[in-house]
Amino acid sequence: MKRWLIIAFISSYLSALSYGLVCHTISYSPAWHPMMYYVVWDMFCGWASYAQTTHIVAEGESQNFYELAPAPWGEFRPWGPGGRRDFDPFHNHCGEIALNTLRHTRHEPITRIFVIEESWPKKFDLPEVIWNTRYDVPKDIKRYCRVRVELTPSGQVVRKFDPWLTYQNMRMVADNPRLEQDSKRGRPMFVLQRETPPGNVPLPVGGAPLGN
Repeated sequence: MKRWLIIAFISSYLSALSYGLVCHTISYSPAWHPMMYYVVWDMFCGWASYAQTTHIVAEGESQNFYELAPAPWGEFRPWGPGGRRDFDPFHNHCGEIALNTLRHTRHEPITRIFVIEESWPKKFDLPEVIWNTRYDVPKDIKRYCRVRVELTPSGQVVRKFDPWLTYQNMRMVADNPRLEQDSKRGRPMFVLQRETPPGNVPLPVGGAPLGN
């Protein structure tokens, strides 16, 4: 009896995983039930090799830049070392964070608010001991800063741009003659970003501090 129970359990387990693999392969209702999360083969496909953090800065009339997050009174860290703004991947609430800081501080009139995404390879987050064991060269971190959202002083979105990784993928396709020819022979390729994205920008976070 025990042997039959073991065989039944193994068969049920493999059948469930096979069902999830087939659903993911043919895109057949992969999210029809929360339990599908445990059998569909896409649990970790969203991981990237780049780490990211978000900076929120404001530009004043004197062209000085003010860092709005973390606020002068401290940082709210809901999970781990990252601040609240780092848990907003689509930057839908960064404007509210910026306005909250501006409402409770003294500052000159603000002309624009920027949400800036900073990216760097995750391998540079290794501790020094592990880095020195794995690599024979010193750390030379390459950080890439890119404007993601531009807002008015009232928090209204003026322009939004693609993430840095998405922008690099678009450039890779555009700079490849073979892919360009394939796109012309096949289906039309639509560029979804309306605005021409700016290049990598220096991080303007060294201006005057806001007053409490």
